[in-house]
Amino acid sequence: MIGVVKMETVEEIKKVPVSGSWDVIVAGAGVSGVFAAIASARKGASTLLVDRFGSPGGNIGPGLIAGGSLSGWPIPHMYRGPFFGIPREFIERHSELGGGSVPPYKKSHYLRDSNIATHVLFEMLEEDGVELLLSTYACDPILEGKRVSGIFLENKSGRSAAMARVLVDATGEVDILRRAGAPVIRPERAYNEIDQHAPTGMGIYFVLAGVSWSEYEEFRSTCPPPGREDLSWAEEVLGRTPPPCLVSRARRAWEDGEFRMVQEVEGLGHIGFHGTLKEVPGEEGLAGAMFNLKTRWIDAETQARVDAGDGHQVSLLEARLRMYIFELSRFWRKYVPGFEDSYLAYVAPFLGSRGGPCAEGDYVMTYEDLESGRRFPDVLYVFDHVGEGLKSAYRGKWTDLPYRVLLPRGLEGVLCVGRNASCRPDTLLRSRSMVMHMGEAGGHAAALSVANNATPRELDVKLLQKSLLEAGYYLGSIERLVELGLSSPPR
Repeated sequence: MIGVVKMETVEEIKKVPVSGSWDVIVAGAGVSGVFAAIASARKGASTLLVDRFGSPGGNIGPGLIAGGSLSGWPIPHMYRGPFFGIPREFIERHSELGGGSVPPYKKSHYLRDSNIATHVLFEMLEEDGVELLLSTYACDPILEGKRVSGIFLENKSGRSAAMARVLVDATGEVDILRRAGAPVIRPERAYNEIDQHAPTGMGIYFVLAGVSWSEYEEFRSTCPPPGREDLSWAEEVLGRTPPPCLVSRARRAWEDGEFRMVQEVEGLGHIGFHGTLKEVPGEEGLAGAMFNLKTRWIDAETQARVDAGDGHQVSLLEARLRMYIFELSRFWRKYVPGFEDSYLAYVAPFLGSRGGPCAEGDYVMTYEDLESGRRFPDVLYVFDHVGEGLKSAYRGKWTDLPYRVLLPRGLEGVLCVGRNASCRPDTLLRSRSMVMHMGEAGGHAAALSVANNATPRELDVKLLQKSLLEAGYYLGSIERLVELGLSSPPR
């Protein structure tokens, strides 16, 4: 019998073929990465975009969360416009194909809008000459000392090396930086005091079909309030009370051994669904819900244990959540009027995160910066973060986003965009409109670095700021632009 060989490490030595060389490689085709790639290509840099999924868009594409910045209401607090540059072009094209977006303030529809978003992004990437490599994992960086000069890729063809003058890490959890050994900021429990979605804030969207909303609404409106015994059971066993019309049914399913509304995930705490399903706008018979790992069943301590950059933890959670969602759909089908003919129609292909590990940059953005409306000489654009998860006392003012949050400390030749950017708490720079614009800014920076034979850290920030102004970005008032040396005093 052959015994199990226990080893801590295995040394791998092999020659890897070089698949090509590009000016800029963007790792991750999520909300930020796609705009970085498009911007880089438009600025004249040969650009490769790599993603592990078969379609671009991340959260607003295959992730199915085409709300927020693609929703059916104006967002005047986010940006003057309210969108600039490539994000504005994307929103307009999305709207022209029937998407609920801004403008023209049409009501959103996740199923419809996510597919439109993906198609528009495919078109834009193709039109601007971005080379796209899908169903491919961006793996270890290729390092020359402290400079990233490329990246290893893995797909059906095996392992290959792709060389780049500048790498943009848009992986969401700074996968490339972490593998390069760069310093990383990890989520902390205390962040929950600022943002209820922090730390990490993972979730996955799913849809049920075959729902009779008229029957469900009649049941919900006429359902008697739960008795004291059922309420006591919910508090003792579940730790919280689900919607009133479901309390007795949740208890019956639990005691009959059919469904446990709260379940344990090994080593990571408990998961549970405390909310309700909502009708997908404009679609009779469809119900959608975001299953948030951050729910009222989950305390900040449990959230802090979850590491969105840990492959083993993500695997455990994703397997358990997908099983839980199916079991939850059976519970609704059997126990809730109006759902008798319902079935699980769709579950997003990945477990998303609002936060997670991010780069420790040359500057770390904080809520204190937002509270004071801080100004920075290396401003990329002005923003205001008013998120639904923020504690009201922390809702901020118009604030400059500094270029330095994109520059990871200790590494050259690389930029971090999107949730990867340097901040505390981990959910500070997560809004979709924020990461769209940050992606374009990062793409400008990457292409300009190549054009000026400089690393992103060496790049003259005035060149970047002028490029963004030409793209329609708002960096401040005329007086502020004069102060920054980006405009002449008015006569």
